[in-house]
Amino acid sequence: MVMAWLTFEVLTFYLNILSMAAFIFIQNIKKFKSIRDRVGLAGDQRKNVDFLVYSRDDIHWWSCWFIQVSLSILALVFRNDTSIDIKWSVIEVFTKHVLGAFLIR
Repeated sequence: MVMAWLTFEVLTFYLNILSMAAFIFIQNIKKFKSIRDRVGLAGDQRKNVDFLVYSRDDIHWWSCWFIQVSLSILALVFRNDTSIDIKWSVIEVFTKHVLGAFLIR
């Protein structure tokens, strides 16, 4: 049980680093508009503050979403072979993730 928990923590740590790298890579390709910009609270912080400090709220929500999707995919890839049909559970989980991606865009 302890090994499983430690494995989960290590996996989540590396997924968090990977999610930050993916966030920075995607924001370089696509025009990024932060939550603060959308609400109108950013002012001129985008030009005066470091980018990771400026987008810390967005990185938090992106990392949560990215880690959840990654763990769901890994759970499906490494699951034990059983005769239980989990098709509807998988559809429900990924529908929630797609809606989460839509809400954080």
